[in-house]
Amino acid sequence: MELRHDLHGRNHSLILVKREDIRLMGPQEIQQRLGLSRQWTAQLIQRKGFPEPIAVLAIGSVWLAQDVEDWITANRPEIDDR
Repeated sequence: MELRHDLHGRNHSLILVKREDIRLMGPQEIQQRLGLSRQWTAQLIQRKGFPEPIAVLAIGSVWLAQDVEDWITANRPEIDDR
């Protein structure tokens, strides 16, 4: 089941999933996945076109791992080794 809603002027899909199926990534996991430096990763996640974080917490932003993996497939296919 998929629901559509508007958040901050952007359309997002809300997909109902089981809790155990949700995988999150923080900047460190993104850095490790992409093999980049901490500084380059910090620049990358601020760029237009990189997925929006699913939440911004006191300790930092978190992304749905699937959003990051989809971005890798589209933008860095040479490292798309899921």
